[in-house]
Order: sequence, then structure tokens, then C-alpha cells
Amino acid sequence: MIQAVAIGPDQQVYSTSRAKGSTHVVAHSPAAARSLYETKEALRALWIAADGTCHTGGKRYHTNRGGSWTSHATIISEIYAMWGAGDELFLGGANGVVLHGRAGDWKHIASAMGSIYCITGTSARDVYIGGVGYLAHFDGTNVETLASSDLYEAICVCGEALWVSNGKAILSRSFAPLVTSEDALYGLGKGIGGLFVHGGYQLHRLDGTQLSLVHDNEDKALMIKRGEYATCMASDGRRVVAGGSRSVLVEDGLGFAEWPALSAAAAPTKSTKPKPTKQKQKSKA
Repeated sequence: MIQAVAIGPDQQVYSTSRAKGSTHVVAHSPAAARSLYETKEALRALWIAADGTCHTGGKRYHTNRGGSWTSHATIISEIYAMWGAGDELFLGGANGVVLHGRAGDWKHIASAMGSIYCITGTSARDVYIGGVGYLAHFDGTNVETLASSDLYEAICVCGEALWVSNGKAILSRSFAPLVTSEDALYGLGKGIGGLFVHGGYQLHRLDGTQLSLVHDNEDKALMIKRGEYATCMASDGRRVVAGGSRSVLVEDGLGFAEWPALSAAAAPTKSTKPKPTKQKQKSKA
């Protein structure tokens, strides 16, 4: 089961995948998947820095910064959300605490009444934080509360555009509802194919004021019903990655394609840091 997804350098795809009591940090490709790190701990948050350094979290914060994997506890009882800008990280989780800083040097910048489920932004001075009855913005110095009702568990920022999911509706930057749904809406991602919404067992695209189905669950790649953190999404304005029951689904403008899951027999590789790979530029027609 995929618990978190992230997009790294050169649009590389990563996830945390849990099965049989272990969690792997996984590097995916269209042809295969390889483990970079294994732990017994459930890892529900993942961020890959521009230099390829992995940051992940569960009951502890884990990273391969410095060349080898290390972990340590924070004042967050369980990390659910993680996002970074340059060398700065933001963590949030089960006890509503939001931390800002670097490994071993965290600053407590905000507290919510309930869990923090999503953190994203455009820079370390433009960060959005969402959770149970809590939606806030951090400008590098102060945290401003934007809303204090509903469950904000998905936020997507792309340039000047901002979208927020409160579970039953997609809201614009003005917090006016763009579309509502009888089904739950768990994740948001913006790519070249549009704004996509993870509904747990279906993937949708926002078309004006309606949601269009783009991937159902006939192949059982998604969840029959909402799983434990298997409704995650990540995007970078070009590529969108959605988590599912067994692997990741990737959208590059031509619909979601499932990329292979980690083999049950796979072991962590000796490489401690994923190396960015250059992709060939597609010629323009």
C-alpha cells in the first residue's frame, strides 16, 4: 500500500510503500521499482529535495542527508505532512504541531487543534498548511489562519493558482466552491493535463465546474474504499502522481498509467541518495 508520493529531480517518482510489516522508500520508473530504504516504521510523509536527498517521516523523521540514513524523534507524535523549499523543511502531524527548520534544528511555528494533513507552497516564505479545522499561511515570519472549519487535507499551489479540498468540495483561492461531490475528495494535483482529484477509488479531472472521471478502479490499482493514507497525490505543474493500493499512477498529459510496484523480494539498494537522471527532450511537432 502506498502511503506517500513525491516528485524529485527531473520528475523522478518516489513513494513510501508498506507491506508485511515494513515500509520502503521506493524509486519508481515505468519499467521497475527499487527500494532505497527500509524500516519497520510506517512512513506517511515524503519529500525529495532538489539535490535528490530523501526526507520521510512517521513516528520519527528519517533522511539520507549527509550520505547515510539517520532518524530522530521530534515533538510531533506522528508525521503526516512534509514539504520543503531549498534546505528548509516543514513538518506537520497527529498532534497539530507544525515544525520549520532542518534536521536537529526545528522551530515550532504553529499549532492546530487537530491533525495536520497537508503542507505545500511555492517557497519557504509562501507555505500553506491544512488539517482538521485548520487552514493557514506562513510568510516566513508569521502564520495567518485562513479558515477554522472543515477538514482541509489537500492543497495544491501552482504559480498564482491555489486549490483546496475540504473533503466534499474543491475551493478556489477565494475559498468559493468550484465543484462539490457526494463522494469524498482526498487529493489534488496540477499537471499539464489539468487539475486532478483523488477520490479514493477514482481519479477525476476538474473541467470547469464539474469533475470528469479519468481513471476508475477496474484494474484494482486504486482503493475499493479509502485506505490508510493510500489516497495521496503529488504534482509539480507538469507531472501528477497518485498513490493506490499497490503502486503509483502517473499522469503526463496522456492519462494515468500505472508504474510497477516494488517486488516483495526487493532489498534496499546500497546507494544512499538517488541520483538525478537526465531525460531527453521531446521534439516539438
